Order: sequence, then structure tokens, then C-alpha cells
Amino acid sequence: MQISTEAKILIGFGAGLIMGLVSPALIGKARAADMGGGSVFSDAPLAPAKSWTGFYVGANVGYGAALADLPGNAVIGGTDWTFGISGGADSQIGKHWVIGAFADYDVLKSGDFDSGVWTIGARAGYLLSPNTLLYGLGGYSQALKESDVNGMALGAGLEQRLGGGWSTKLEYRHLFVSDVAPVDVDVHHVRFGLNYKFGSN
Repeated sequence: MQISTEAKILIGFGAGLIMGLVSPALIGKARAADMGGGSVFSDAPLAPAKSWTGFYVGANVGYGAALADLPGNAVIGGTDWTFGISGGADSQIGKHWVIGAFADYDVLKSGDFDSGVWTIGARAGYLLSPNTLLYGLGGYSQALKESDVNGMALGAGLEQRLGGGWSTKLEYRHLFVSDVAPVDVDVHHVRFGLNYKFGSN
């Protein structure tokens, strides 16, 4: 089984990203427990301006690798830069949790705008601090022109608020493509995005 060097790097980066995002949450909980506290937050309530509730739009740039498993235990693949737009809504529950829904559309650098992939899904996250959200996501993706090219998307990310409604995010997604007989296709996608949330101070 042969995989391109670029694909190996992207897969390794995606796996490292997930581990790197999860580790701070575990370390923060352990430190809080050692100090005799049950939370990384203070007991003071968050100000209304700190809420993650609201609607947002955004843009992103990313890099993806598509790997196809061929008969005979062989693997082929390709890589490309991606550019996308997104929108969604979040709701903060208490001091720690955020849930939301999103939709986005990504195109390849080497492709036309109408040959991209759209995704709809949901995310749920834990606030490492009032301005830092660690989240997981799941959804459904489909090629705009080829409805039989579709599959489930799973991923994780970290979003950091910058102030004035702006935030940045770093995200990894794994797309399990179905109905591409007779091969199985997996897509690994790392994305960096900039979002603006309406009504946020």
C-alpha cells in the first residue's frame, strides 16, 4: 500500500491536531482537580457579551488529500488547496457548553466554483476559557454536480474569539465517501477559517 508523502503529512497533521486539541482540556481538568476545584472557570458568572449564542458567517482556506483504496491493496490519491464559505448558528448552554448547526461550501483550487462540495452538520463543544472553544462535529457532505459522491463527515476543531465579533478556527475533517464503486475513498481536510458573529460585542 503506497500513500503519497503529502497525504501522509496531512493525515499525520490531522491526527496530531485532534490530540493537540483534546490534551489541553484534559490537562486543564487535572490541574483544576489538583487545586481542589471542579472547574477551570471562576465562580463569577459570564457577562452577556461573552456568550457564544448567535448567527455567524465565515470564510476558510484549507488543504485536502483524497485517498482511494483500489483492488489488490493499492492506494492512490491526490491533494489540493481548498477555499470555502460558511454560515451557522451557535447556542451557549451554561458556562461550559456550546452547540450549533452549520453549512459550508468548499471548492478546489484546481476546480470551478460549481464543482465544489457542500456540507451541513452540527457541532458541540466545551469552553476551555470564555473565548476558546474546543469542539467536535459531524455532518453530511455531497458534491454539487455529482449527487452520488457523498458521505459522512467527522472532525474536530478549536475556535478562538478575537473581539468585536471576529474569531479564528483551525479544524480537521475526515470525509467517508460512499457510492464510488468499486473503490473506497477517504478525504482528509485541514481548514483555517475566519468567522464573524452578528450582534457580538
